[in-house]
Amino acid sequence: MAYRSIDDSFWLSPKVRQLSTEAKLLYIYLISTASNAGIVRTIPEIIGTTTGIKTGRIGGGLEELRGLGRIFWQPEQNLIWVVGQIDHQTIAKGVLDFYKAK
Repeated sequence: MAYRSIDDSFWLSPKVRQLSTEAKLLYIYLISTASNAGIVRTIPEIIGTTTGIKTGRIGGGLEELRGLGRIFWQPEQNLIWVVGQIDHQTIAKGVLDFYKAK
């Protein structure tokens, strides 16, 4: 499992601030479990077990995130792409800033 660190500016983002509590938790889960490319392959039961969100409510949270353009979700393939996932990573920002400065 990869180490992930979430930049604290995450909470200041208008797109995050407008999310419901469950969608915020779901978004953090997705950011922290996605591959470096932002891909998560999972099913609602796994998300529910991990986060404590009731399985029946996960679809609504994913729809909320999809409606705001934060994810692309293909439920029939159990595939979620977290848009801009790397933008919320503390370590990634430092690396990107280093290379931008060169």
